Amino acid sequence: MKSYFIKKMFTVLVLFAVVSVFSYADEIEDFKSILSKNSGYFYNEEEGSVIYFNFDGSTLNKTKFEINFINKTTKTSIESRTGFFPNNYPKIKLDYKIKNGKLLSIREFDGTYIRLDAKNEKELIPEIKKKCLNRFERICGTYTDSNTQRIFSISRKGEKFLIEVTYPASENIENKKEELLLRDNNYLQGNNYGAEFYNKRLFILDPYIPSSYPTHDEYEEEIKYIAHQFPIKELQTEEENLISKSVDFYRSWYFYNDDGTSKKVYLSDKAASLLKKSDWEYNVFKIFECYKMYQDEMGWKHLELIDENGTQKFLLIDGEDIYALFAYTGNSLTSDKDAIANQFTDKSNLVETMEFLPNMRTSNGSHFANPKASSTLKDKHYEYKIEGTLQVFNPLESETKWCKNNIPWVEGQEDDGIGETIEFDIIPQTWEAWEAIEGINFRILNGYVDPLKPYLFKQNNRIKKLLVQTDTGFSTELIFNDAVEFTKIELPKETKHIKLTIKEVYKGTKYSDTCITAFEMNYRIWDK
Repeated sequence: MKSYFIKKMFTVLVLFAVVSVFSYADEIEDFKSILSKNSGYFYNEEEGSVIYFNFDGSTLNKTKFEINFINKTTKTSIESRTGFFPNNYPKIKLDYKIKNGKLLSIREFDGTYIRLDAKNEKELIPEIKKKCLNRFERICGTYTDSNTQRIFSISRKGEKFLIEVTYPASENIENKKEELLLRDNNYLQGNNYGAEFYNKRLFILDPYIPSSYPTHDEYEEEIKYIAHQFPIKELQTEEENLISKSVDFYRSWYFYNDDGTSKKVYLSDKAASLLKKSDWEYNVFKIFECYKMYQDEMGWKHLELIDENGTQKFLLIDGEDIYALFAYTGNSLTSDKDAIANQFTDKSNLVETMEFLPNMRTSNGSHFANPKASSTLKDKHYEYKIEGTLQVFNPLESETKWCKNNIPWVEGQEDDGIGETIEFDIIPQTWEAWEAIEGINFRILNGYVDPLKPYLFKQNNRIKKLLVQTDTGFSTELIFNDAVEFTKIELPKETKHIKLTIKEVYKGTKYSDTCITAFEMNYRIWDK
């Protein structure tokens, strides 16, 4: 009976895998079909560039258009040709924004290209001329060249621009005024003066060469203009405003688990991608072009991925190497029972001996022994022992498993606990490749950190400055950010004993108790 059940489950899993493969293949074919029906012109307002895009079923083709508005002629050149393969589909999908079967925009290295209405070159010229005139209106204003003290004022008059130049009295040059016409995507042309706008810079071409300026150089036979350069503020497009980052994260990707499946979120400047583990690989299953990163008033970092179907929310304990990302829906992680069931565990399930590594345990305190604290708080609910800091999470899993209702260490003094100490030994390393060890990465989770009671972080004291000493003679003061995150310090590889002394704290809003939630370490391996 048991054998029959196993075979049946294996058959179901195989069928599910086959269906998933076909579903992913169908998704790619649907995407290719949409691209093939969406040939057209696209415009990058930041750079004033125009491309024509078409997809022939195997290659993404982009042709660049340069327009002479005075002669009403166009000039084309091949911008790029990119082969479409299933393995680069996730990246391509990020760069092509599609809605209701229509290709709205294309992201390139120089910015975002927005779809135009023009169906042919005859319609393209007037549409681009209008957009380029509006683009050049961004440069209207007054500019002073700090080197020559020449002043340039540019204003718009309908489809023309007016440049007024004021020369310093020392140059004995009469002030000038001249009309400029739109010649091409990036250039305003006058009889004597010109203005070029690209790479977020304005270049004003001036025919009057200063007496101190060389009139010849090794590359040009004769210098006919001096180019005055001025930076132009970058255009904030609607595309860019979809991503809000009011706080920095330590990483661009994080693992998590919200339904028993290992997943990964990847953050780029263009979008956020969710990936799901299949066999040994992670494949993209959803892309969000709108997301927010912020830190709340309680010191916790948040990530929100937003699309037309709603918002996927994450609570983050950040860190360079160790972190914990909790996925949830609704108003808070605390109210999402499924998220708690999937991402938290009891302490009895957290600590588990690994048979193939007898000295390795699946808790964050696996490398520590003989913990001691100079004082410990005990109230009517708990005794906040130092041992509690060593069984908080499982660092061996990519999506960190967290202990439900973890209890931190809290010093037992009436004041802020300045001068209180913690000590523990490090379990000796037994690997044969000891010579490969370069040092120890020692990490501290500061404050009272409980993802299910986030308010306790700011209500209690957090350490601001900590004295770190080891038996090797190593000594330094570690400064903490006032945020929910792991703080790392590198210790000598020979370290066998650590002593920590509280020197300064961030004051709690409700209690004067100074807390530490967790310690963790691993050996830093020499990477030749």
